[in-house]
Amino acid sequence: MDSQQENTRPNGDVAPIIVPAEINRVRRGHDFYPAPSVLATIPALYADEDVALQDRMMHLHYFAPVGDWYVSELNPGTGLAFGWADLGCGEWGYFELREMERVCRGLVIVERDLHWTPQRAKDIPGIKA
Repeated sequence: MDSQQENTRPNGDVAPIIVPAEINRVRRGHDFYPAPSVLATIPALYADEDVALQDRMMHLHYFAPVGDWYVSELNPGTGLAFGWADLGCGEWGYFELREMERVCRGLVIVERDLHWTPQRAKDIPGIKA
């Protein structure tokens, strides 16, 4: 069952933060989604349209043997994120956190980097504007 809580975003808007139930929580050994208070700090989709890609803050990092995903914007209600995805040929675009959480094929499972500290895209090796 999804849990929902309202949080005030940095721009003053109140947005529901929905943390979906996790299918692979036990296998992963940790939460896929950060706390709602952390999710509330991530800009909404299109909020950073006027910020150059290299200057965007990357708030979350997810990884698997097949690639890396960095989140710069997020719709917490749907799990749709915008950021950098590198599955061998990196590019900026949209990806679904809910779909990523469900991935579990053999040894492949997507994990959240628990030691990640938000940083600008230009400071992360491999990310291109």
